[in-house]
Amino acid sequence: MLSRWQLNLLAVLGGPALLSLALGIWLWIGSDTPTATINSKILHSQVQTSAAPKQDARPSSVFVQARGASSESPFGLHWGASPDEVKSTGLQLKQQQGDVYGPTYSASKPRNAIHDQGLTILSFDYSGKLWRVVALSIPFENDPYGKAGKSRYADLLRMLDDKYGRGQIEHRLGRGIYAEAEYFVAGIRSDDSMWFANFETSTIFVQLSLVATDNSTLHWRIIYENKNLRTAFEQDQKNREKRTL
Repeated sequence: MLSRWQLNLLAVLGGPALLSLALGIWLWIGSDTPTATINSKILHSQVQTSAAPKQDARPSSVFVQARGASSESPFGLHWGASPDEVKSTGLQLKQQQGDVYGPTYSASKPRNAIHDQGLTILSFDYSGKLWRVVALSIPFENDPYGKAGKSRYADLLRMLDDKYGRGQIEHRLGRGIYAEAEYFVAGIRSDDSMWFANFETSTIFVQLSLVATDNSTLHWRIIYENKNLRTAFEQDQKNREKRTL
């Protein structure tokens, strides 16, 4: 039986207007049983339009790496690992359709996952090297004001800021009703409002954001990309496209 929030993912992200974009990502929550599909909208990063002042950072007990060690990938994974090497750590993988980010797999919950992490997506380049990780939270439901989701986002923002250094923050409310507090989640869902922060080191790109599956349900999302492997993937992708023309 699908839960209410999984049904929301199907109805909202997998609705008719978005089905053409769907990657058929299975939602696994610490289980080897696929329970729902979500749309590729969850996988795509937000576009930076301006930078807001940095929030004050406080030390974190979750992200314990020093700034100088930030080339390590999250959740106990390793950049450049193959799908088989990831499986050897005990994670179960299910390959998905589509290759916007290369061969992409849904994963069972990593041992070192954040406590409210509900979805983990791993993307590999065409030579089988892990270069991109997406984590999506469990839902913060029945809250059109988005108070719980925003509070959790603020916690993670401080942690990431402490680990990766100053982030470029975009916290922008939409116009009209989307500027009103009671329509915060609706604005996120419609993309009229944007709530995200980008972090970069010489080797890593990280984006924390809020995404919505209906007008009263928020999720936090974190995208990690290894910049060197991303450059190699994008060049390989262009070469493959040239060969098809």
